[in-house]
Order: sequence, then structure tokens, then C-alpha cells
Amino acid sequence: MQNANSRRFYPAKKDYYAVCTSHRKEKNMKINFKNHNRVRITPFYNDDVSRALDNGQMLQNAVSIIEPIYRSGKNVTASDENGNQVTPGMLAAMILADDVQADIKCELNKTLIHVWEQTLTGCQNGLRASQVFISQANAALDTPLPIPSGTVIYVPSDIKNACKGFLKNRDEDALCVNAYFYINEPHPIFYFRDNAIYDRYIDFIKTMAGNLMAKLDMNAIRKFSDFEKFRPKLIDGVVLRNTREQGTAAYAFERLVMKFSMMFAQKNPDDCGIIAPSINSLLVPRCMLFMNVENIAKTPANKIVRDVSVIKSALAQTFFQIPLNQISKLSAASLQNRIIGMKLKNHAALLDKNGKEAQKRKIFQFGMAAMSRADLSRRITRIINKEANVSRSENYSRVIRSTYMKSNRRNPDNYNLPGRGISLQYKPDIHIYLDTSVSISEENYKNAIITCITMAKKLDVNLYFNSFSDVISESTRLKIKGKTISEIYRQFQNVPKISGGTSFELVWQYIMQSARRKREISLMITDFAYYPPDERPAYPAKLYYAPIDTSKASWPYVREAAEEFCQNMYHIEPNICRYILMPANLGNHTKEG
Repeated sequence: MQNANSRRFYPAKKDYYAVCTSHRKEKNMKINFKNHNRVRITPFYNDDVSRALDNGQMLQNAVSIIEPIYRSGKNVTASDENGNQVTPGMLAAMILADDVQADIKCELNKTLIHVWEQTLTGCQNGLRASQVFISQANAALDTPLPIPSGTVIYVPSDIKNACKGFLKNRDEDALCVNAYFYINEPHPIFYFRDNAIYDRYIDFIKTMAGNLMAKLDMNAIRKFSDFEKFRPKLIDGVVLRNTREQGTAAYAFERLVMKFSMMFAQKNPDDCGIIAPSINSLLVPRCMLFMNVENIAKTPANKIVRDVSVIKSALAQTFFQIPLNQISKLSAASLQNRIIGMKLKNHAALLDKNGKEAQKRKIFQFGMAAMSRADLSRRITRIINKEANVSRSENYSRVIRSTYMKSNRRNPDNYNLPGRGISLQYKPDIHIYLDTSVSISEENYKNAIITCITMAKKLDVNLYFNSFSDVISESTRLKIKGKTISEIYRQFQNVPKISGGTSFELVWQYIMQSARRKREISLMITDFAYYPPDERPAYPAKLYYAPIDTSKASWPYVREAAEEFCQNMYHIEPNICRYILMPANLGNHTKEG
């Protein structure tokens, strides 16, 4: 839990709630602009490092990014549907509002996308509102690139070709999109044309830090000394902070190095720049990544895979051991998450026998026709059958094998006939997490729960159960053996249900806190109405998602919400579509050139 004395960034709540009071009541609140021209906002902000980075300074930094929208014409105005004026501070507060409920945040996302569509020169549909810089870059391309998903995978040749294009034609937009879609990390990336530009950058940092030497403490001085020795070969990075509260003091190294880096990029737009995943990650970055464009263009694909694998494995750590007086280099961090590294290594295998790059395909979509309860039951059973055996669990079955260690029951004196050996085979326990937020009634989840009960009845296994909304209930064991489906459902109805907002992250944390729960087959029954966080949390490997309502009337809404959820989950689990227990619309998996 958050320490009561710790400092969090809750940006200008008065401004935020002034805009969002009606937003909580009305879906898809829209902010309309007048007298404006379309502009392109850039990932640069003016941070007053002489002040502590508190709520007010955070808001000013965000305002400096979006101010070009309000200055694009004479007497530019913005107002909500009720006629209330929306100032730059209010709009910035909405962008920074990361402490709201998931359902409200989802509506904020739609509101901000509507703002970008009105005010920016380009804004591609399908990306999150926080990915505004990537959206602009992709919309500026002659042919926008497909958004990554379970069936759209970016490979090393994508980033290599983009680097070659930048060196030849200074195609900055293609470089930004391909690099971000391939690396897929919520941290700003500073790219440099070649080693000579990077050396000029380090000299600039050294000069700027020297000008402020009298105002720096010893820790900041030592960190700058370490940073001046940092040399990325292809892609590398440094860790700045573990929490948003670190490095927020006046003249802190973490703020100064970002400010100086942005100043250098603005002065040398033809040779370097910033790939910013979102405004929030740009204002208080946890890490800074650096990319040498020329070296990547010349490097074999397998070497790129190896280097990016090291970086992503290091970034997967939830906490970095950062000494107060030095920075931490990402490529030197211990590799604790091998799974992400293996996924990246598999990118090299995405070349067919003729050496051609795997074709990108359209975004994954789910079937138009509602699935049946029998189909859902078969999908769950198939998952269980694929799991490896464990030493002990509630999910067990009797296995009968022929063995010569026992005599044949019919002919006990004939040693040439095998007998029967009976043993128990254990599969991982099945744990159900039911979404019981205020938007869901018992009528919605009844069919899904009965499907799970029927499946458990056939397998003759007990189930573990939690309900959750914005809090999670205690775990309960549902006794299946020897009971009818009606008796089991009545037992389920007696279990307390937690009502409120929706937070999948609570379930993720709950599973990851226990080694036993991480081994279980976890099944979340939900309507998919959740907006994942921008930062990647610790995520369970055996968590599957089932639709809460499979009726024909509700299926279009469930299907649309599931597709949006998969799209927004890519940065957390790239193969999330494989964990959604819904039929795929194979007709949409056409190849693109």
C-alpha cells in the first residue's frame, strides 16, 4: 500500500474535476475547439529546474507541450458540451489524470482522442490517446503502419530499414514509428545519427552541467560524471528512478539530463530527436533509452535482437538497485525476466525459408457470431489438458495404466499378462476471478459461471473463486465433488461479491504475490471494460480471459470491448489475443504488403 506520507502527483484536481464532473455522468464527453488551426505538437517541454517538481510544475510542463494548440489561431477557445471553458491547464490536468477509476480513464481516453482529431495535423485511429506523438508520426506516413498486436509483429529488419531511411532521406516519422513498435517500451528514446553527433551531445551535457556546478549537490555531480562515460553501441539506456517521487528536487540530475537532452535535440533537429511513447512518461521518465541510427543500419538482425533482448529483460525488473551517487546502465542490469527475452529472440525466426520477412497482417479481430457455452467450456478444458502435471492440487484425475508390477486380476498366475495400476494425475488448480463491477449484474455473469461449474463438474475438480472490482475479495473454494450444478451455483451465490469500479491490475498483483497462485490456471470472467496502465506491471503467465456474457444481444459490445482491450494491452502482453477465450475472425487475417 502507498505510504500516507509519500508524495504523489495528483495534478490540479480542482481543474480536473471542474471538467470531469459532467464527464462522470455522461459518456463520451467532447471538447470542441473554435478559431483554431491544425498543428503538430512536439515532445519538448520547458521544465523550470529551479523549482521542485510538484503538482503545479508538472502541470506547467504538460501545458507547455499542448500550448501550440491554443496558439494556432486568433482567439482560440475550447469548451465542453455544457459550454464550460476548457483552459490549457484543464486539458493538461486531464492528460495527467492517472489516479482515476479505469472506467472514467477510458472515457477520458475517448475525450482526448476527439481533441487530437480536431487539433492535430494527423492522428491515427486505433492508438491510445497517450500515444499522441506516435499517432502523429504514423498518420504522416504515406501508408500508415499497422498497429502491433498478436498477429502484427515488428522484426529487426523494420528498424534497420527505418534507420537506413533516416540516414538517406531523414525520414524521422518512419524511424519513430518502427522503433517504438519494435522496442515497445514506455520510456523516451533519444536517437542520434552517428557517433560524432553523440559525442557532440555528451560535450553539450558536460558544458551545461559545468555552468550549473555551483548549484549541484555531490550526488548530481557524480551522476553527471558517470553519464559522460556512457556510450551506447546500438540501443542502451540508463535508469533514472524507481518511483515518480525520486529525482524531483530542484537541480536534480534526473530533471537536468532530460532538460539538456531536449535542448540539444531542438538545436540539432536534422541529426537527433526523441521518440516519446506518451506525455506522462516524457515528463517523469523512469528510464532514458539511446539509439545509434548508423550503427543499427549496419548491424545484422540477430545482433539487434540480442541487444534489445538484454534491454527488455532489464526493464522487466520492478525495482532497480540505484546507488544515490551513480546512474545504472540498463545493459549491465541482471536479466531476471527470460520470457520477454525469448519472445524477442523468436523475432529472428520470423523469416521464412526464402529469407523473406514475415508479412504484417491486419489487427486481430474476434468472431462476429456469439459463442456458445459449449464452445467456452471446450476452450477452458483444452487449456487445462495442455498444462503440465504438478505434484499436488485440487484438480486431479485417476489414471489407469498397464503394468507388470501387478498381477492380472483374471489370470493372476499368468505372469505374461499385465495388471492394472491406478494412480492420481494432478493438474494446476483452477482459479476464477469474477468481475463484479457496478456495470455488471448477476444476469450478465450467470451463464459464464454455470459454464465453468459444468466444466468443473465434468472434470470432477474443485474451484477457487474471487470476485473483484476496484478491490478484491478473499479467496473461496467452491466444492464441486458430489454436488449438483444447482447446489454448486447456490453455494456460489452465497459468496460475497465486491461491487465498485474495475481494476484488472489488482488481480494481476494478487496472483503475482503468491508462488502457488502463479502456478494456477487463472480465469478472469469480465466484460473487458478496462483501460490498462501505461507502465508495464508484473503480469501473470497463466491468466486467461473469458467473456462475461455470450448472448446474441450483448455479443457486439463484448466483442468490441475485447478488441479494444487487446489493442491497449500490447505493451504488457504482446500475445494477449491468445489468452482471450473467444473465437477469432479469421477472415480479417489478410496479408498486407
